[in-house]
Amino acid sequence: MTIEVGYQGRFSHSLLMQIDQGGVNWNFKDPVVGTLGGLQKSMRNTFFALSGNNINAAAAVQKQVAANPSLVPGNAFAEKYFGGLANLFFPGSASANYLYLLMDNGLSDTDTLNQADRLKTVGGKSFPNCVSITVCWSFYAPQQSSLNVWTNTGAASFNSATITVRRPFSKGFSFDFNYTLSHSIDRGGGAESGYGSYGGLTLDPYDHRAFRGSSDFDARHYINANVLYELPMGKGKMLLNSASGLVDNLVGGWQLSLISRYRSGLPSAIFYNGIWPTNFSFGAVAYPINPSFSVSNGFDKAGNPSVFADPASASNNWLPMYAGEVGTRAAVRLAGTINFDIAVAKSFKLPFEGHRIQFRAEAFNAFNHADFYNPNLDASSPSTFGEYTQATPPRVMQFALRYQF
Repeated sequence: MTIEVGYQGRFSHSLLMQIDQGGVNWNFKDPVVGTLGGLQKSMRNTFFALSGNNINAAAAVQKQVAANPSLVPGNAFAEKYFGGLANLFFPGSASANYLYLLMDNGLSDTDTLNQADRLKTVGGKSFPNCVSITVCWSFYAPQQSSLNVWTNTGAASFNSATITVRRPFSKGFSFDFNYTLSHSIDRGGGAESGYGSYGGLTLDPYDHRAFRGSSDFDARHYINANVLYELPMGKGKMLLNSASGLVDNLVGGWQLSLISRYRSGLPSAIFYNGIWPTNFSFGAVAYPINPSFSVSNGFDKAGNPSVFADPASASNNWLPMYAGEVGTRAAVRLAGTINFDIAVAKSFKLPFEGHRIQFRAEAFNAFNHADFYNPNLDASSPSTFGEYTQATPPRVMQFALRYQF
């Protein structure tokens, strides 16, 4: 028997990634009134305070703000740069009307800024000049609102330790046991991930390391093992070694083999559909209100396989990232996978030297274990949030008869 211990490492630089070259510079800073991103955070936080963190309460909060604009604290950036919004939708400050416009766009920061920056008509209201004090086309280029380009801004690292215990076939028995402990880190899903034009996105074009974290394919623990065992019965074996030819054909030549695999769950982010906080190249990655939330990877209240025990309650713990930010990478670990393939074989000796017939019965996913994958991780769908939508195939069996000579 042998034991092998090893280390594998791989370090990659200048990998292909996409950035939104036409995106917004949310870091734009006025020396007196603050940053553009600060304006968006102030507006979002005001909305959250009025809605109790209920992102679906935009219509109700709109009515509150229109009826009482003083509910919205004055924001110096909004008053200076988007003063044209004052009294536009209702009598009130530019800050209150900006928040109204943000809610009208479903809390999508980029859509709100796009309208305020590029159009002379906002929300059905027209006025002589642009909303922005810096005139139209200040925060977006006139040609487009998004322009993805390929760059060499990616980087990744992979480190792993492996242990292998192996017993070569002897006296009717052999096995291999392999365990890998690893961690893969990168700056975002690679171009080869299969997402086409949405693959390999660098979420923040001004900070290429912002989304650095565990890779989408980071399998922290991986175990595989195989066993081959011949029953010790029949001629030349421990039991019934002097059996007649007929008895030997009945009790001898039995073989059992097993292949097993286990992989721990892969990481994933939570997202919000239909909201575009940082640019138009990707939607909103979410962050947890309470970072100590629990993941069950079992069955929810409705009896469906799910990441969370209570989908509706779990969805309330997530909010879309702020403008210019990237949300939480690898926020949850999904269900792992486990599988056993078993084969039973029986060999019959023929009266010709070296000739025999072998019958095999093989079962893939022998214990009919269901591994669930592809969950709904859109926090804007509370009724099905976290529920898995697909499962691995059920048990498959096959039988074979082989003539060997």
